[in-house]
Amino acid sequence: RFIKCRIPSAAPAADRPRVLLVVTYMDKVAPGATANVEKAITQQAVLLQRSFEQFLDVDPHPFFLNATSMPDQNEGVRQLQKKLTAAHESICARNTQMPAICARIVDTLPQTRQLNGWEPVVRAPTFFIAHSEIPTMVQHDILRYMHSIGEIFWLDRDGARERVVVDVSWIGKYLLGELLQPNEWLLPRLHPDANGRLSQEQIAIRLGLQEGTKLPLLKFVIDTLKFLGLCHESAPGLFLFPALLPKTDDPVLDVMGETAGPHVQQWRLACTNGATLVNTEMLTAGVMPILQARVLEQIRVADCRMAYHRLVFKKGGVTIGVEQDKEGQYLDIYITPRNSDVRDEERNSVFSSAHWFFALLRRTLDDCCPGTRLE
Repeated sequence: RFIKCRIPSAAPAADRPRVLLVVTYMDKVAPGATANVEKAITQQAVLLQRSFEQFLDVDPHPFFLNATSMPDQNEGVRQLQKKLTAAHESICARNTQMPAICARIVDTLPQTRQLNGWEPVVRAPTFFIAHSEIPTMVQHDILRYMHSIGEIFWLDRDGARERVVVDVSWIGKYLLGELLQPNEWLLPRLHPDANGRLSQEQIAIRLGLQEGTKLPLLKFVIDTLKFLGLCHESAPGLFLFPALLPKTDDPVLDVMGETAGPHVQQWRLACTNGATLVNTEMLTAGVMPILQARVLEQIRVADCRMAYHRLVFKKGGVTIGVEQDKEGQYLDIYITPRNSDVRDEERNSVFSSAHWFFALLRRTLDDCCPGTRLE
């Protein structure tokens, strides 16, 4: 779905995205079943390669990793590292827009990081400190290119352009991993509250940014999280993360009941393949939390109620409810006028609010899982 709508089938083989299948936690497989599991997954990899050969370069040999072994003792990890290194070198060799100048910058990144105390994020002037020959007018182009090939992480947005993440793994392992991955070993005072909120102090402690000298980096982190649609500042210094809302089987928020009415309209947003609903595909995990955060950015908190994968809010003359199923295969959307007898003068407000929501939903889908549509 995502692949076919983004990648032309006529793309040269060398330009097709490379896909590696990585199987983690092989140590959880029963000793006698390891061979059968590896055989079955390898067969699936070959089938995937054949199914997408016009769009992707799928490696038919999966990588089987043991999560309890140290990286230097894990043959699967070593093979994966070699494969990724070779793929990276190949990509850099084929992209000739700015290879020489970027190669020089990459070579000096260790010295740049050392000058900055090995911090994962540096200021843009520091990033270019060893390359005074590079004109200021092209520095953003270089940063944009290096971000596109995965050498750095750089947001081309106001308020974030002045900082460059030079340790890309820090984004996933620390910034997102430490905040969004549930960790039962954390002290209770560092857990989010029942509404999925973390204070600025909690974020700083969890990321090791509580020292006064690291406050600028903390601000950059929070700005990045907000830009990525992962949180909303519900009060000064208090941030709501929809992804951290407690998971529960209890219907703490009855979306259908909250939006019930004689004029309620319902839609189902689902993964599709042409005109056929494909029940085996799932929406991207980030769709609902990001949609919730974006709604909060534009709707008063008092007019919005949410729970894990559930959202109900009021705007204009309507009540809008969204609910994702447990398997993550679809979203149900309910829109109902708050007045059962909608007068002519109220119709514009109703239509305007519905149009606003679907425009926001479309932008979220374009960012998270292109190819979905309303059924």
